Amino acid sequence: MRELDTLRYEPIDKRIRATLGEDTVIDTTRAMLVWEAKRVVPTYAVPVEDIDGEILSVPATATGDVDAHAVPPMGAPQLAGRVVLDPSVPFAVRTTEGEPLAIRTGGGGGREAGAFRAADPALAGYLIVDFDAFDAWYEEDERNVGHPRATCAASAVAYRLAEAAGAGGTSSAALAAQAAVHGYTTAFWWAAGIFAVGALICSALLTRRSIEVVQAPTAEPAFAHA
Repeated sequence: MRELDTLRYEPIDKRIRATLGEDTVIDTTRAMLVWEAKRVVPTYAVPVEDIDGEILSVPATATGDVDAHAVPPMGAPQLAGRVVLDPSVPFAVRTTEGEPLAIRTGGGGGREAGAFRAADPALAGYLIVDFDAFDAWYEEDERNVGHPRATCAASAVAYRLAEAAGAGGTSSAALAAQAAVHGYTTAFWWAAGIFAVGALICSALLTRRSIEVVQAPTAEPAFAHA
């Protein structure tokens, strides 16, 4: 619950693509999942160099003001008595310091999608993008029609620990990649251990059952009396 009021992010080790009309605007293997403060569903943050479009400045809205865009505190969703921002709350509602932007495709007559450059140094070089403003999203070759999905929790933990310890000049993208590898390696060995324990338990149960069958008393044959 304490993290709900903070900017949160974690790596995602998948190829992410997004389209507007016929144009593939985003194509990246270095995306991040980002939850702005009070947001309960993540969106993507992608490197600027992986965006095929013009980046434009747009008028800013008040940061941290949930009254903006017709989202009054008493009308917003709540969790344990605290205001939360669910997917019904527009992307333009800000709870994080930074610069609101737009991504435009096809020159002056192209379409636009919302974006945001967070002031947090950990997201330097990344833009948080409005998931709903794009026509289609793909994770690898699978169409994503809901919202970005969180990845391996171990990757996120490894990323946070490495970040807290200091990355020694390592970029956020490189740190995310290292965390993803470490997280999935950890998850693999935990899964292997669980399967091994399960195999031992099954083996013990089957052996015990076999002994019980062998030792079971043999019933004497019954003879019919004339």
